[in-house]
Amino acid sequence: MLLSFSFRNVAFLISVFTAFALSGCLSGAGSSTAASGSSSTSGASSVVYAINKSAPIASCATGGITVQSGIDTNGNGTLDPSEVTSTQYVCNGASGTAALVAMTAETAGANCTSGGEKVSAGLDTNGNGILDTSEVTTTAYVCNGTNGTNGTNGTNGLNTLVAIVNESAGANCTYGGIKVTSGLDTNANGTLDSGEVTTTKYVCNGPGINWVDVTGTTQQAVSNTGYSADSSSLVTITLPVTSTMTKDDIIQVSGIGAGGWAISQAAGQTIIIDGKTGIAGANAAVIRGSQYAAIELQYIGGGAFTVLNYTGHVGVLLPSGYVYEGGLTWMPVSATTYTQPNAATLCAGTLGMINGVTDWRLPTTSELSTLYSTYPNNSSVLTGQGWTLINAWSSTPYSAGSHYAVGLINGGVGSTFDTSTLYVTCVR
Repeated sequence: MLLSFSFRNVAFLISVFTAFALSGCLSGAGSSTAASGSSSTSGASSVVYAINKSAPIASCATGGITVQSGIDTNGNGTLDPSEVTSTQYVCNGASGTAALVAMTAETAGANCTSGGEKVSAGLDTNGNGILDTSEVTTTAYVCNGTNGTNGTNGTNGLNTLVAIVNESAGANCTYGGIKVTSGLDTNANGTLDSGEVTTTKYVCNGPGINWVDVTGTTQQAVSNTGYSADSSSLVTITLPVTSTMTKDDIIQVSGIGAGGWAISQAAGQTIIIDGKTGIAGANAAVIRGSQYAAIELQYIGGGAFTVLNYTGHVGVLLPSGYVYEGGLTWMPVSATTYTQPNAATLCAGTLGMINGVTDWRLPTTSELSTLYSTYPNNSSVLTGQGWTLINAWSSTPYSAGSHYAVGLINGGVGSTFDTSTLYVTCVR
């Protein structure tokens, strides 16, 4: 049966970034160029580079951009194929962690004879929005051209400047990303002014979790996917089998259609909700949500999922005869009687696992009284599910060798010796 109830309205954010891992410095082939160089006898010895929005599969399995650089030997202001001396790639990474790029001035030395820019990149593993030293996975250099021998008409070359800023979600990047601008420092003030920008490129974030619109009544789920239950009938989403899951994988479900949704487990799986482990069992629909309800589950290993967030009207599906009351799951009253020690042993699971789990216990006197308050006066709700409404043991002691018991038919509370035999209901 379905024991449903409205949990707290916790709207959860389905927001996942696609990160980019930098597998080299900014170098690659493209049509847009910007120079960074020095003086020479011909005025054509500046560094030029080009950025292309694609990268070869062999170098970037998930795609990326290609950046090439070299000396503009023919002085035409364009990086020709014969002038390319360095090719590097900025590769897309796995979803979930944002990529950060930092550029700092590099003084003349072993890395850049005439100085230039140091490009550091890596994933923002701690999520603080700053590329910390421990997060740097790639360091590269965009170097100024060396000063050429001054000729009769020679002039000093100009430095190339690059600026990187965040790009908000919009026309340039649907999900936001990074804007990279560059150009020659024509006024030599060390700042890339708007009038000096000759190249603008964007490195965009991906969409995060992919969503699937489900119009049928069943759906086999896969990791890191969201499902919109879009049917007038109940849509049952079956969790991926454990062997295909990786720790921290995410499954999301949202109810669009009037039929709502249910989540079904694969063999050997359990779902933990509000800190309580659900009933184990293959193909057991254990959680159900109505239209407009939503839930997010994280795989934590060992066949277990924990519920990170949920909103709307969500309920726990229980086996026949079981009820959910006072934050507890109650098993039906036993068909036979037990002494108090044997009743406690039964609930602890020593006499056998109850519905696939062993964390059951005897209820307290207060908990039994709360159950009676909800289902008073020989409740037909409970008797209709096979409950025997008679005296049931509690875990609350009265004195040495005796415990309290509660009459589920009339709510009476009394004590009796532990050697007496009464009926049992267990809770978890």
